[in-house]
Amino acid sequence: MTGAFALAAHVERFRAARTPSELTVRFAEADDVLTPLEYRALGDLLAETLPEVLPHYRNRQVTKHVAAQAVQPYIRRELAPHVLKFTDPSVPDERKTLLVAFTGLKPRLMLPNLVLLQTLPARLFDFVICYDPGHDHFVAGTVDYADTFPAMVRRLNADLRPERYRRHVAIGTSMGGLPAIRYGLLGGVDEVVAISAATPWHINRLKVGRPTEAFDPLCACMAGRAPSTLAVYSALNRTDSKVAHWLGEHFGARLRPIPEAAEHNPLSAMWRDGTLADLLAELLHFTPDPAPAAPEPARPRANPGQKGKAKVVGGPAPSPFVRFWRRLARRIGLAAKPARKPPRSDAT
Repeated sequence: MTGAFALAAHVERFRAARTPSELTVRFAEADDVLTPLEYRALGDLLAETLPEVLPHYRNRQVTKHVAAQAVQPYIRRELAPHVLKFTDPSVPDERKTLLVAFTGLKPRLMLPNLVLLQTLPARLFDFVICYDPGHDHFVAGTVDYADTFPAMVRRLNADLRPERYRRHVAIGTSMGGLPAIRYGLLGGVDEVVAISAATPWHINRLKVGRPTEAFDPLCACMAGRAPSTLAVYSALNRTDSKVAHWLGEHFGARLRPIPEAAEHNPLSAMWRDGTLADLLAELLHFTPDPAPAAPEPARPRANPGQKGKAKVVGGPAPSPFVRFWRRLARRIGLAAKPARKPPRSDAT
């Protein structure tokens, strides 16, 4: 689902929400599939079709993050229901890094995907997000894409053609940390970043009774073939620290502890503290886009035709992208056309 129909579907989900908590869940779903451009257009669509939800949209931290700097011009391409590619097709592949991500229990890298898309410059990255809704550590690939992890690696490389890119990097968080290393071993990446990697096997596999691959790439026989690997973890989290040191001992991973952090998810706190961009720049070797200077606020100017009222002039005009969404929303019936002003009369 793309374009205006994706936005329309999200608006209908917002409309159907009965409680604030349900509305929060619906926004979180939007955070993980919409591009920054679509998310900004969503605000204009809500203003016209569902104004009672607009305060919730405006007060969200994600909204403030997207509004803080120029919107990254990613577009979304759906390779499968749970494999999404975000790219700026105007930039040649050979100038960019192909970043293939493996998520944890949610379809995100510990943060709303919108936050990462707005932080990673579109001129430098193509970003691919893989999610396993079965929470099976990608052992069985992912729904409607591949049935095994080796098949998933082959399918990803066939679809993405990483040889066209300047660099090929895998990243994974929590449950996706070790699959990212497996992908690095089998898929020929330049570097792997594993954040708070979690051990792969779990008790639920015994209940399912499904056969699994006899060979696991994460074995001593493959240690010499491992790509450059960086293990990132909260310094005060004993479980994650143990896994990171295991990766360092057996696969030569470089350790990157985050000082004074104890959470399994250190990225959310760094986002709130304003240090996320610096960490991602360090891990992925890029220079973040500078935040633009805040524009001068538009000053109210008295309108001679209306006594006692002021009219704001000089504000920014809607972009062509926003005007397009507004026209399309009216065309598909999500917003009514603006009413014409009645003719002025000397009697009124």
